[in-house]
Amino acid sequence: MEIASLQPAGRRLIQGYGKGGFLISDQAWHGPVIVFPDHVQAWSAAALSSLTEDSFAPLRDAAPPPEIVLVGTGARMAILPAALRAGLRASGLAVE
Repeated sequence: MEIASLQPAGRRLIQGYGKGGFLISDQAWHGPVIVFPDHVQAWSAAALSSLTEDSFAPLRDAAPPPEIVLVGTGARMAILPAALRAGLRASGLAVE
């Protein structure tokens, strides 16, 4: 199955990632990004340890809000602190 053929027009598609960047809908991005269905924006998140509930404001304030938020943590798998996950969940964001 070819995923690209299932992509609705105008939707962003993550085509690849690595070495600190992403290829999203044929555009290269370096550093953290937030990928919405219709656009991509740079994200000021520098490190997992620096994330706060306010770091997720662009997602929390989005209309419509995302159903789920996937947070990539780099070369090593890491889990967001439980208190941060709980706070985000309370504000309506399901974060994985």
